[in-house]
Amino acid sequence: MFQDLLKQTNNLHQQCCLYAKKLKMSPQNLNAICRKNSNNPHLKYWQNILLVKQKDNCYTTENSISEIAFNLNFNDSSYFTKYFKRYVGITPKSFREM
Repeated sequence: MFQDLLKQTNNLHQQCCLYAKKLKMSPQNLNAICRKNSNNPHLKYWQNILLVKQKDNCYTTENSISEIAFNLNFNDSSYFTKYFKRYVGITPKSFREM
């Protein structure tokens, strides 16, 4: 259920307590479930899903990097680029050109 909820939203800044509330459980239980199923807390789990979305958007769409950033709820395309590079190791533009 949590995975489905994450796929429906693009909001990186959604807090654990909001997801937990939607799932009718405590934030502690949500984190415990994420750790049990993925060996990661909910935030790291969510970051991994978001990175897959980012990569997919860079690879499969012709949207500009700014449009991709906006669609994934990043207010600033430069922040999106920094975020992407921090976790992927290259910029979205470089990833797209691979």
